[in-house]
Amino acid sequence: MQDHTKTKQKLIQELSSLRQKVSETERLESVFRKAEMRLSAVNECLLSLSNDVGDNIRRLTALTGALIGHNLETVERLTPSVRDGRCSYRLSLQTLSALRKLAPETPLKSSLMLGLGETAGEVLSALRDLRGAGVDLVTEG
Repeated sequence: MQDHTKTKQKLIQELSSLRQKVSETERLESVFRKAEMRLSAVNECLLSLSNDVGDNIRRLTALTGALIGHNLETVERLTPSVRDGRCSYRLSLQTLSALRKLAPETPLKSSLMLGLGETAGEVLSALRDLRGAGVDLVTEG
């Protein structure tokens, strides 16, 4: 149907719909620009990390703020065979505890891999350790 055969009411409805679409597009573009700026700031922060772990965590949480994560990965007994030699079960728990203290209001998440030969008791122990470190959310896979 061409514009000259449409009713005035129909044209007004179409114009209103187009204005809504333009408004939503502008809103989404603004959200996208803000996300790009935050990502750029995080990338800049990651590129300039200092040796002060606490300072790095404070800077990152100030930039992101939604969630902090550090993965325990597995139960204590299996850690040496699963993780990089520079990592340890206890170091991960210390890191999570430090994150909790530095960002008490930010949700703290960790993950456990399952099916590597751990027992149910070891999983429960790891979950207790994570809770003791202040972890709010755990993913298991």
